[in-house]
Amino acid sequence: MRFLQRILAETAGSAAVIALENVPPYPGLLGTEVTELLELAGRVDSSRIGLVFDSGHALMAGKERCLLMMQQAMPRLVALHLSDNAAEQDEHLGLGQGKVPLEAMLAGLTAGGFKGAWVLELRHPGDLLPSAARLHHLRKQYQAVYGIEPVPGIR
Repeated sequence: MRFLQRILAETAGSAAVIALENVPPYPGLLGTEVTELLELAGRVDSSRIGLVFDSGHALMAGKERCLLMMQQAMPRLVALHLSDNAAEQDEHLGLGQGKVPLEAMLAGLTAGGFKGAWVLELRHPGDLLPSAARLHHLRKQYQAVYGIEPVPGIR
């Protein structure tokens, strides 16, 4: 908390947002639960503290926990790190190669009006275009329902 307060003080007057990311559920790490990050952000009490939701990290806690944590993050959510895995390791696989509930996540994000950054965090460069295309098609599918625009330039 003191570290965040110091960073906020040193960047006073800036519009920069300091984003805390959920981490894999390894013993002893702060932020394996989104509620821990929300509590910390609440204690610091600054609108410049946001959250980055990492789908791969959250999935390692379980599919249902992944969706719950994404929903919990929504009030402070500024960005997504999207990757896939088999729920055992932080593999950074292409979207659709693992068990991340991408469609359910996308429905929740778009219904909640998420307008932040979508970052594909992938290990292999060859997974970029297929993952971007998958994300684009899912966003397009929800466009009529939620009025969102698909990512420009991706087919």
